[in-house]
Amino acid sequence: MHAALLIGISISSLVLSSSSVALGRTEIYRDKYVIAEVETPSILKGNLHGDEIFYLKVFGKTYKRVQGSKPFYIDVPTLSSIAFVTGERQEHSTLHVVNTQTKKETAVLLEGLSFGLEIGYEQYGRKRGEPFTESIDASEDKLILTTWGRRDKVTATVSLNSNSVERTESTTYDADGHVKSRFIEDKSGNTWEHFDANGQLTDRQRWVDGKRGPIKGRVKEVFDADGHVKERWVDGNRVQ
Repeated sequence: MHAALLIGISISSLVLSSSSVALGRTEIYRDKYVIAEVETPSILKGNLHGDEIFYLKVFGKTYKRVQGSKPFYIDVPTLSSIAFVTGERQEHSTLHVVNTQTKKETAVLLEGLSFGLEIGYEQYGRKRGEPFTESIDASEDKLILTTWGRRDKVTATVSLNSNSVERTESTTYDADGHVKSRFIEDKSGNTWEHFDANGQLTDRQRWVDGKRGPIKGRVKEVFDADGHVKERWVDGNRVQ
């Protein structure tokens, strides 16, 4: 009887141990909304660098390759929702917005937009707006996604009605914090602006077909010190 009891205890311990690292995953975070797990694939599966794969369980659904770090999501209280990002590569990432009351999910393909890697920055002592931080602000059916880099900031407008990225604006700064350039992409085309050290606009280029380069649909304007257009180019030809 004693031996049988020990065997039973051993089996029970094994089952419990297996459940805590189910499918090779280990739980690393939990709150009222999510359970986060991590998996480190073996070298036999090609994981030569010890890369980790993060999973997020949200109201019974499991998401693989979640970006960022604990808690792996951003709280969006104005929409009673949480938002997180999944994806293997930047060009294949998806923003998930889950309503914590209705449990309804809205998924938006980010179309190459780099967002999600800095989610959870607070645990590293960073404050919103500092380099390598990210935020989400909500306005009715729009989400404003912002990423701050060392000398750049990217802001994207996401429509929850059309489930798409409607507009992105990328701004770069010099060492003194002055704007050097701004690139805007929206449904009507692309705009690229450059500024001098005093913040004066020096030139602006626009592509109505959404492509960059000396091609049809490209308009370039060069400005003088007073902000007046001194040169104007259309399709690579100077017209002013």
